[in-house]
Amino acid sequence: MIFALRICLIILTAWLMVAGLYIPGVVLALVYILYFSGTEIVIAAILIDGYYQHFYSVPLFSIAALASVLLAEFSKPFLLMYTK
Repeated sequence: MIFALRICLIILTAWLMVAGLYIPGVVLALVYILYFSGTEIVIAAILIDGYYQHFYSVPLFSIAALASVLLAEFSKPFLLMYTK
């Protein structure tokens, strides 16, 4: 059940980003990163940068996703919902 939820959230997040709905996409990506590991978000961001052909300039989605995943992984031990 959780595996299906993860797949649905990744697909929905990628679809929102490709469709140009950045605010709900970013919120959904941050929720995904907090509840699950965010490695799939980084892979999806690389694919979205490839879709927009941002590899010829600065891949903004990939950099933002990698930074948010790293920030979340380093801050999770300090959050109350993980330390209990």
